[in-house]
This record gives sequence, structure tokens and C-alpha cells, in this order.
Amino acid sequence: GGGVVELLVAMGFARAAAKEALAEAGTVTEAIDILMAVDTSAPPEGPAPAVNPSFLDHIASPAPDGVVEKLYGVAGYLFAPAAKPDPQAELVQELRGMGFSAEHVRAALSRCSTKEAAVDWMLSHPE
Repeated sequence: GGGVVELLVAMGFARAAAKEALAEAGTVTEAIDILMAVDTSAPPEGPAPAVNPSFLDHIASPAPDGVVEKLYGVAGYLFAPAAKPDPQAELVQELRGMGFSAEHVRAALSRCSTKEAAVDWMLSHPE
């Protein structure tokens, strides 16, 4: 929402780019990844834009109340130790990506111990 956009703007991203990245991404982390990705395939066209003096004033001014705390919260979330991946969840995602329903995948995995066996079971037991 708007609070996330403001947070991204406070992190130095352009408001329009932040809104676009959030619309495209599924999570704030993905939006930041999109915003931080740099397209080096072609140099920018035209002369470099002039720096708006009011932008420099904004950088030198103190952050609005609560922004620093929000940034620390985002940084803590982004740089927290990664949780160990759940192999079962990854398997469910992979099988769902093949077009099987969640219920069908759960039924197969309750009966089978490997991905191949689960696929064989689902193909031989259509919904």
C-alpha cells in the first residue's frame, strides 16, 4: 500500500518506479529486487539529467518520524538468516506447477515418498 511506497521512496527509489515495482511484484522483497536491478544492455539516451536542488535538500534533511525504524525493520526482514527450505513445500510447488490441484498433490504425497511416484499416482488416479 501507500506506506510501502513511502518506505521505498525513503530508501531512495522514485515514487513512480516504486509503485510500478509493487504492482509487478508479489512481495516487498521482490519489489526491491526489481528496483535494484540495473539494465546494462543499453546506455541511457540523451544527456544525464540535472540534479534537482530540492532533492539535495531532502537528502540533507532529517528523515520523517518513523522512517528510520521502518527501514531497520525492512533491513532486518531482508537480511535475516534464511529459513531452511521445506523440501515438502518445494515439492508441492513443483507438482502444482505441473498443473495438478493442491488436493490432488496432497493426496499423492500422503501415499508416495518420491516426486516420480506422486506423478505416477496422480496420472493413474485422475481427479
